[in-house]
Amino acid sequence: MGADGPNADSDVFIDISSIPELSVHEVSKAGIHAGAAVTISTLIKTLTAQASTSPSFESLAAHMKRVGNWQVRNVGSWAGNLTMAKVRKFASDLATI
Repeated sequence: MGADGPNADSDVFIDISSIPELSVHEVSKAGIHAGAAVTISTLIKTLTAQASTSPSFESLAAHMKRVGNWQVRNVGSWAGNLTMAKVRKFASDLATI
């Protein structure tokens, strides 16, 4: 964290979208595992596909469809959204669920 705190402008941005381990999403009997770089859209698709296994998956997917617009959901990760809520006090709809 720089001298100006967590809201300071950054000169360096790190794109984690190409790190394979962070883009993994898996379904098992225990539930759904989603890496930090999994986009909101991908997580919605995974939850929707598994809705028959848990009623909460359908509810989560429906709520996540209200986050941003499709362009944001196709690029933004669920973990990035939550990180912005914690670090930058971003009003995140995902943090409520």
